[in-house]
Amino acid sequence: MPINTPHPEYSKYVEDWRKVRDAIEGESAIRRDITYYLPIPPGHANSTDVLMSGKRVAHTRYSFYASFAEFPEIVSPTLNGILGLIHEKKPVVELPDDMKYLIESVTPDGEDLHDFWERCTREILTTGRFVTLGEIFDDKPYLCPYLAESLINWQMYPKSIGGMERLVVLREMKLVPDPEDPYVYKVAEIYRRLSLENGVYTVSVYQEIDGKMQALVLDQFEDEETGKIVDQRELLPVYLGRPMTRIPITVINALGLGHEYGPIPMLPMTRRSLSIFRKSADYNRSMYIKGDPQCVLFGVMADDAPTEIGGSAIWCFENPEGKAQYLDIDGQGIPLMRQSINDEFDRFADEVGMLLEGSVTGYESGEALRRRQAVRQVTVKSVVINAAEGIQSALRSLGRMKGKSEDELKKIRFIPNLDFTEPMMTGQELREFVTSKRLGAPISERTLHELMRRRQVTQRDYEEERRLLDKEPPLQGGSATTVAGTMAETTNVPGADRPQGGGNPPPGQERRRGGSNPPRR
Repeated sequence: MPINTPHPEYSKYVEDWRKVRDAIEGESAIRRDITYYLPIPPGHANSTDVLMSGKRVAHTRYSFYASFAEFPEIVSPTLNGILGLIHEKKPVVELPDDMKYLIESVTPDGEDLHDFWERCTREILTTGRFVTLGEIFDDKPYLCPYLAESLINWQMYPKSIGGMERLVVLREMKLVPDPEDPYVYKVAEIYRRLSLENGVYTVSVYQEIDGKMQALVLDQFEDEETGKIVDQRELLPVYLGRPMTRIPITVINALGLGHEYGPIPMLPMTRRSLSIFRKSADYNRSMYIKGDPQCVLFGVMADDAPTEIGGSAIWCFENPEGKAQYLDIDGQGIPLMRQSINDEFDRFADEVGMLLEGSVTGYESGEALRRRQAVRQVTVKSVVINAAEGIQSALRSLGRMKGKSEDELKKIRFIPNLDFTEPMMTGQELREFVTSKRLGAPISERTLHELMRRRQVTQRDYEEERRLLDKEPPLQGGSATTVAGTMAETTNVPGADRPQGGGNPPPGQERRRGGSNPPRR
């Protein structure tokens, strides 16, 4: 089999990736292949109603029908909104000194680590997969990104002997100028074969030339015995004088690391938007027909048939048997069509809500939410956690290339922002937490402050907040130096200012006189 033979599992996902990418690009991409996304109705079937030789062949009836279809531009804004939540705060990156250059330039073309992280999360949400490969450029290891469509084949060693990749095929597509015409570009497909044979990592590159797949020359060297120049078509990547003992590839999926395909997070929303697109063609066409009924003439010779219709045209028939009438539809199905489209929008919103781990219908109990998420399997939070684990694993693979020990590799960390998963704390919730602390709940001020920070009450750390509190004058009726003290004195919660079980109040706390909660007598 040729090197461009795909893995059996790969072919199952190509169409889904295509749909999601086109939905994100919008109506222009959908209409480029209109007959794929809007099938030709049986009554409009005609040999010219297809794409022939890559060119659209217009047909009046189908083109008229397709013109009514409207693609809802909701997939791309939804994806961008989710990415905005994820990347509102930058992740925490911990690297050794000799690898900190990766923060500013993690790829050979100078992409910084935070942009690379955003690209990773975008691709996982879009296709459910993102691939990185470690490469050496200018005597430094970098990460090269690959899309889901690029990883076309792979083979693994049995788990009993490590379970590592023994063969990987990556497809690279580039626009290159046509040597015969510098103003014309052609798409060049190159296949990169990565193999691990006899414990040594090797690389070879193939391209189809004159109808045959051929290995390209990667380097040349002079034979010491013959003095002739020898073409080298297989390279053994070496760094710091050592060959690599594993393929430095990391495959990240929505549910974890590895070559097994997982769910595609944006696919359900894509299906809803395409369903709306198809239904809108029928709905808008029905509305048009209802407002512009079909004219039918009887008893008119072909030569006398009018060429114009409408209120501005006058028809005069000499034939006394001639008559004109309009065919109108009752329109009873139009409200059902409209309701069906609205239902698809509701389902779209529900899909987004489940992906965000929230409920679009209101409050859910914790148990109901956990059960629904367990069935759903993939959420934005799980995507972020798995993507961060993948980026961390990729960075550690670069550290392994640099000869780092296992203890040193464990110090390479990539910690994502997960605060977006926490809803904003309400004033009532904060009062309840503070009241619980005053009533004896075993919760420290530092823990309470961390909860406030996660729930977007403050962005400062605990030490900074304490320094600011120490500079503030005491509030009337209590001290401003503690979170609990401040909130307790400004909160009217029944029982919050009284010791439980009788007795004297704790030292430093006096019962308030007057107000809405007088002391017991």
